[in-house]
Amino acid sequence: MSSNLTVSCSNASVPFDYVFRCVRELELRVGISCSLYSLLFILFVVTLRVYFAQSHAESCFKPILTMVMATFAIATATFILTMYNIITQLQPEPENEDLYVPFSCDDNPDSRFLPPLFLLQLLIVDAFTIYRIWLLYQRKYAVVIFPSVCSLALFGSLVLNIIYPQADEVLFVVYTVNLPLSLALNLSCILFIAARLRKMQLELRQARGHLVLHFFLLSGAVHNLVLFFLLIGVFGGWADGVILVGPVSITCTAAISFDFSVLQIALTKAFNGGMMGASEGADQVSSKESHREIERDVSSNSGIGRSSSQQINFV
Repeated sequence: MSSNLTVSCSNASVPFDYVFRCVRELELRVGISCSLYSLLFILFVVTLRVYFAQSHAESCFKPILTMVMATFAIATATFILTMYNIITQLQPEPENEDLYVPFSCDDNPDSRFLPPLFLLQLLIVDAFTIYRIWLLYQRKYAVVIFPSVCSLALFGSLVLNIIYPQADEVLFVVYTVNLPLSLALNLSCILFIAARLRKMQLELRQARGHLVLHFFLLSGAVHNLVLFFLLIGVFGGWADGVILVGPVSITCTAAISFDFSVLQIALTKAFNGGMMGASEGADQVSSKESHREIERDVSSNSGIGRSSSQQINFV
């Protein structure tokens, strides 16, 4: 199929490659956006149900629940804006003799509201990760210095993007600077947490400790892989594709990673509570059996005493 193939539309010639490019961009954005958001929605419902059932009486219930709701709300807003941009991407143009193409395909689908949303999502998720490191290492500030510096840089980029949303320099910083910063922050946090969990597993000799460690690594790998591939796209000549799917991919995978972490905490408590209940039930059963054995021994001893006394009286 030659590149100069044209399609007749309202007495005007439309290049086929032009139409194909617009349709391909629409398919890419719709497929990635809908698949990630549908997965996030299901995981969000499951996380709310499990976390509310297991941790509703704890002091940290409201802050974590607020963060779960906030990450889902940001991802939802990003998804809605992305769908709106998809709907309005193909805009019909009025008839004009000088106009060669009767419709326009939006060459800048990145709305001014999308970069601040995914930067805010990164800040929320990264702040929770830094807080977990701080708690795991017994409130030592030395281990959170590098992640905190990266988080402050992300916050500065968010402020600049809010003040100067359409500046070319700011848009350059959004993708080419913030993606490496967030990836470095997440990788360092995962290494710190994995090392601490591994050390705790060896100290406590828990048989299921490796399952918790693997679950945590897999949940964090989803978001980090997305950041890594987007980073390759930015520096590999696919910056337009990153603008198309970057914000919705980052916000959804960040929320998915956060929900995975909260779900892991709730499920760990549920499994531990179930095993404690089973052990308590086994202890109760064993205590009842021991009481029955003691009663049998006492009754048998009393029967022997009665028979011996009867023999003495008979004599």
